[in-house]
Amino acid sequence: MIFSIMKKMQADIISAIVPSASSPDHAISYDSGSTLALADILEAKELLDTQNVMEENRVAVMGAAQWNDIFNITGFTSRDYIPAGSPLTSGSIPTPIAGFMPKMTNVVSSTSYFFHPSFLTIAVQQSLNIEMFNLGVDGVRGTRVNADVLYGIKQLDDERVVSVS
Repeated sequence: MIFSIMKKMQADIISAIVPSASSPDHAISYDSGSTLALADILEAKELLDTQNVMEENRVAVMGAAQWNDIFNITGFTSRDYIPAGSPLTSGSIPTPIAGFMPKMTNVVSSTSYFFHPSFLTIAVQQSLNIEMFNLGVDGVRGTRVNADVLYGIKQLDDERVVSVS
């Protein structure tokens, strides 16, 4: 139940993202179909660099297909460029890629997002509210469990995020 709530919150966050449509456009297309390539990552980086977005703490969020496309970029999986471990062995990428800490989720489908976390804010109540109700008074042997959370999302800057789709 908590997993479902967290996935819903994640979907709401993704749907709230609206990159800048003014020049230069921050909603760009993949250079090759829906395959994430080094050129796409560098194009997103350049758009953020042009807007003077801080380099520290940049994040890349991508779907499963694009996440796995990274393993086809030689420089990012070569042991010559990775300080410790091997992404091809572990299946994970523990280091930043072109300054972006990579994250993967199936909520974004085939769209990849490159951003600085300061572009969006979220407020969440202090704790998840969980209540249990005995259904015996209705003649049912069972318990109903309700869970809810109060949260709000606000995009603060449309030039600190780039979407590639």
